[in-house]
Amino acid sequence: MTNDPTQLANELCDYLRERVLDRNVVCTPSTPFQELGVDSMSIIELVMYLERKHGIVLPDDALRPENLRSADALARCAVAIATASATGR
Repeated sequence: MTNDPTQLANELCDYLRERVLDRNVVCTPSTPFQELGVDSMSIIELVMYLERKHGIVLPDDALRPENLRSADALARCAVAIATASATGR
């Protein structure tokens, strides 16, 4: 697991490009998922990807709109949770 939210946000964008988005859609970490046409099922896929690939389990209270707005927001949330879990906070 990376503790660099920028790197993780780019990885999430790569995931979206490869598995979710139309080839003509440009995904940047700060682009809101809504503008990309990413639906709730695709966001769930991203959350599950974080768990499978990085072992990050997002608790229910982390699944707030502000954390699910963009790849950048989701990555920052995931890194914060992973860091807190690693330090026992």
